[in-house]
Amino acid sequence: MEPMRVSFILSLMLACSVQASALRVEHLRVQSRMNPQGIDEKSPLFSWQLKSDERGVVQTAYQLALTTDAEGGNTVWDSGPVASAASVGVTAKGLQLQASTRYFWHVTVWDNKGNAASSTETAYFDTGLMSTARNPLSLAIWIQASEESAQSQGAPMFRKVFSLAKPVREAKLYTSGLGIYDVFINGQRVGHLQPDGRVVYEELKPGWTDYRYRVFYASHDVTTLLAEGANAIGAVVTPGWWSGAIARGVYGDAPLGFIAKLLVRYEDNMQASDHHSQLPKGIYIVSQGSVADGGISARKILSRFR
Repeated sequence: MEPMRVSFILSLMLACSVQASALRVEHLRVQSRMNPQGIDEKSPLFSWQLKSDERGVVQTAYQLALTTDAEGGNTVWDSGPVASAASVGVTAKGLQLQASTRYFWHVTVWDNKGNAASSTETAYFDTGLMSTARNPLSLAIWIQASEESAQSQGAPMFRKVFSLAKPVREAKLYTSGLGIYDVFINGQRVGHLQPDGRVVYEELKPGWTDYRYRVFYASHDVTTLLAEGANAIGAVVTPGWWSGAIARGVYGDAPLGFIAKLLVRYEDNMQASDHHSQLPKGIYIVSQGSVADGGISARKILSRFR
């Protein structure tokens, strides 16, 4: 029985040794965010973390690769092995990004113990419009509430019904507002769908800027919210920093506004676009909602677009 006991102890020690030397690459981030959307940076920064149960482990080299599909079959950029301990704020030199495109990426690292490991999580980022034009939402124009609706008690609500001729492969929505706004598609509030199924919503969009010079825009993947056939998109806009009590007339007396650009790619890879704000008279509907005002102390939205 003694030889069997020694053999068992030796096997256990070997198993522990293998477990201790396991190297992992986790927490992949682009611009310090997990799977961000709307990246306009031409040279985004990549970061990751090394994890090991063994002491004294440091990275000695890495290889970073970008693809346009989750399976990694269409590589658009590959650093090749790079002798470096850098794992925070790593740049991809020579990378040429396309606008409104999803890029998947993974990294392989080597450590000072002779181990190698590749990332296993699905990491990606979506580029924004990446335009240097004064209006990056090209061809889209601001739509504004009428003077009568602007003076009413309810916040203006913009709505448009449109039709998609084919099954949708992917769809990206770019929006902004003169005032604080929220967007809905087919009755669902637009947010950021996470890998675990949760939806993260942005509050107080588009955030404060000096409206005399610039206004931020938001980017959302709305593929799961659209369907072949009839669809509806709507937005509710409140004064916020644009013309509310906080602004105190700094930006004049202009009415609340909304602008959007929807890019749709069908399953057959054909692309359709709908510049939601560039609409002939009578196509979009403006009405008053149940929200009286919006700002730091937000009011509850009592009605939704359908």
